Amino acid sequence: MSVTWLRKAALAGGAAVLCVSAFGNAQTVETLTQKSGDYPVPVSRYAEAGIEAAIAHDVPAFVMAFVSSAGVEEFVSHGVVDRQSGEPVVPTTQFQIASLSKIQTGIIVRNLVLEGKLDLDRPILDYLPDTVDSRVSENLGSATVRQLVAHRSGLPRDTSVITREGNDPLLEPLTSDKLLQDLAIAEMVGAPGETYEYSNLGYALLGYIAERVSGMPFEALHASYVTDRYGMSRTMVHLDEAGEKALATPYRKEDAFRATQPWNTGTLVAASGIFSTPVDLSSLLVAQLGAYRKEDTPELDLTDAAISVSEGRSYGFGLNRQEVTLNDVATPLFYHSGDMDGYAGFYVFQPENDRGVVMLTTRGGEGADKLRSLAIDYVLDRAPRN
Repeated sequence: MSVTWLRKAALAGGAAVLCVSAFGNAQTVETLTQKSGDYPVPVSRYAEAGIEAAIAHDVPAFVMAFVSSAGVEEFVSHGVVDRQSGEPVVPTTQFQIASLSKIQTGIIVRNLVLEGKLDLDRPILDYLPDTVDSRVSENLGSATVRQLVAHRSGLPRDTSVITREGNDPLLEPLTSDKLLQDLAIAEMVGAPGETYEYSNLGYALLGYIAERVSGMPFEALHASYVTDRYGMSRTMVHLDEAGEKALATPYRKEDAFRATQPWNTGTLVAASGIFSTPVDLSSLLVAQLGAYRKEDTPELDLTDAAISVSEGRSYGFGLNRQEVTLNDVATPLFYHSGDMDGYAGFYVFQPENDRGVVMLTTRGGEGADKLRSLAIDYVLDRAPRN
């Protein structure tokens, strides 16, 4: 086992501190109504709790970044890049970030809307080729881009053109042509605006539309609006040679000692295929947390056009806004979770408390859920729950 606890200066050559652990049961975001405890709670408490959760649930590796709008407060790393090599995981280790990719796609789409290249209230069909199969028109009907962004277009969760067995990785990429085939044969879950259905297929379509209205491939859009702007040099659509070498091995949700593979997503990269590091994602989170606190960076405000999906929760440009109650006061929590049966992650922040957490891990399931709950405790400024 390898554990590192890195303070702000550690990546610049500061000392790494070993830490040990403790953690217990957790609740979901929807039931956060407890009172806060004795504060301030040191980050070491959350670090210890996270490591205990990882040990208890056979999480091969995780990294958590605890941030404020001023920067990263702590990096906590636990475990190994690969069980065979035993190389310790670090904040610069590469992960596939699953559905946290939707946040970055949301930033791209948000920019295109602000630039007037994309109209949220126009029908999706306006942005598709004239030659599209007539069944696509029948399926999408009057669904708008706004509904697509908020998972209310009526599209199903996943592609039906490409399938996978159980928790196997997706290794056949979804091409643009196959995406259009998907739209033609999709079994719609409801009329536009009627039903909330979290849709990876929908966010693949958003990425495709972004390409068409901008005249740029998704990879170039991603570089222009995300990685170049926020200093995320190790965040990418396709891994380079250095990324391959730094990539952590994912492990099966049902078997912590069975290695699996990164997904080959194709156009689904906009929904769940981007690669990044805890260092890079923390850079984005610091910028976004500051933007929400100052309300001065509209391209990072991903929830201003959010549509309600359940009581107290709405979904915007790849980001959830959840009303939670702490000390009898309602407060907004902003987050997205991801889990692709090998890699899993969480991105969460609370502007009033000026706290955020990025968590990436190499195994989904219950252990990742415990780490998510711990991150929520931290951003709500309360002691880790037992």
